[in-house]
Amino acid sequence: MPGPSSGKLDVRSEAPGHVEILNILSRAAGFRNYQHLKASRAAETRLSAAPEPQGQVDFRRVEAAARCFDADDVLLRWPGKTNLQELLPVETVVLLPG
Repeated sequence: MPGPSSGKLDVRSEAPGHVEILNILSRAAGFRNYQHLKASRAAETRLSAAPEPQGQVDFRRVEAAARCFDADDVLLRWPGKTNLQELLPVETVVLLPG
């Protein structure tokens, strides 16, 4: 009479390998397989880690880019230098005509 512990391991004639055990444990935890468990844990670790500081702000670049806007924050001209264009939000580029 099969008991509550009957499952895949009771039917086998030889012991499962380490990969099969990892997959069985992963499925018991609610994942498809060990790779799914491992990827989920890695993503959780990456997302819970504090973001690294982006470095110091170059206020001269910010000031130069600010000269392209008027007092109402309307873009007057497109900056000629690429390093200033990188400071502008993407929404600015999308709203430009043409």
